[in-house]
Amino acid sequence: MSVKLHCAYDQRDNLRYIGDRLEKNLKYFCPHCKEEVSIKKGTIREHHFSHKPNSNCSATSETILHFEAKHYLAEQIANLDGEEVIFSFNLGKYIPALNVLNKKAGINVNSNISLYEIIHFFRIYNSTVEAIIPESKYIADIIAYSSSGTSYFVVEIFVSHESDKPKIDHLFNKRIPYLELIPFFDDSGKIQFTVHGYYLPGFFDPYKGKVDNAFLEQLYPLYENSLIEMAKRRIDEEEILKLKLLAVQSLKKDVEKDSLYSEVITALDEYSMTTNIQNEMTLVERTEILEEVITRFYSNSPYLVGKTSKSSLVIRKETQMFKKIIDQLLTQINISVLIGKTMGQEEQKEGIIGFELGIPQPSQLSKAIEKALELKLDDYERRFEKKLMGRK
Repeated sequence: MSVKLHCAYDQRDNLRYIGDRLEKNLKYFCPHCKEEVSIKKGTIREHHFSHKPNSNCSATSETILHFEAKHYLAEQIANLDGEEVIFSFNLGKYIPALNVLNKKAGINVNSNISLYEIIHFFRIYNSTVEAIIPESKYIADIIAYSSSGTSYFVVEIFVSHESDKPKIDHLFNKRIPYLELIPFFDDSGKIQFTVHGYYLPGFFDPYKGKVDNAFLEQLYPLYENSLIEMAKRRIDEEEILKLKLLAVQSLKKDVEKDSLYSEVITALDEYSMTTNIQNEMTLVERTEILEEVITRFYSNSPYLVGKTSKSSLVIRKETQMFKKIIDQLLTQINISVLIGKTMGQEEQKEGIIGFELGIPQPSQLSKAIEKALELKLDDYERRFEKKLMGRK
């Protein structure tokens, strides 16, 4: 059973479409097998050209669709028509204002654009079916030419497979605009197209200009006062940032003077920093300055006594106290362990026999404070400069 045709050649070798006003006294022929076909127009079935019984035509629906789509578009281009050929594009890709509305308000950014608009934008005046793309080995379904003849426009029809990537890359590299379209017939038998791919350099710029101007004209009067307030606030914030940056840069110059470090160290000396280390489940009654710690023995068992100017008192739970002192010091200074053996006991296993406390010298503290201050001021300067750059 042969497939329905939507176009056929007449006796004058003109391609005619079923929707055209056809002359009944002319003969029409299949574009694929060249057999004579008859016109089928009624009130129930879709209008079409039909092969006669026992036809040998081997054309498939895909072959026919591809053929009819490219010839239909080529005719529209050659006649500078195309007002009824409509494509849907997502303009949000090219117009930031629309994209914002789509994301924030869920407003549809798709827009219908006719082939007529594209033809006139690229100044196309004629077209050829199945032609080689200039400076390449690739054949295009349709090549359209500009009125000057120096630029081209390519149309690819996607029925069974899409265009090869090397062909598309060539079009991009040569800045040749193109459309890749998927054709289909609607319920009335009219051919329609879905956009599969495209490259239309500069085409969407006028749309962006129209939208931007419309936004300004319509929205600015509504939000004029709010926009002015926002601009003033932005200027005020910028001025504050500039002042902060100047203050940091000025402070950095002062930091380079040695007198500032001595002032910082002197200021630190005014603060007394103490840490209590105390056994669990005990109650403090008073404090006294420790003068020395001595070892006493009871039944050959050693114990420690702390001597102050007023009294001598046993140090309770010295092991627990010792651990707490070491734990506290580890958070404040560098501690190294001294590893060795008791003299005269060579067979003894190694153990910790003492500690080395890395107490920083005042000069080292001064350098550390100097470096920390410089790094902090550098950080503030970078942050303020970055914020100011972001506002330009």
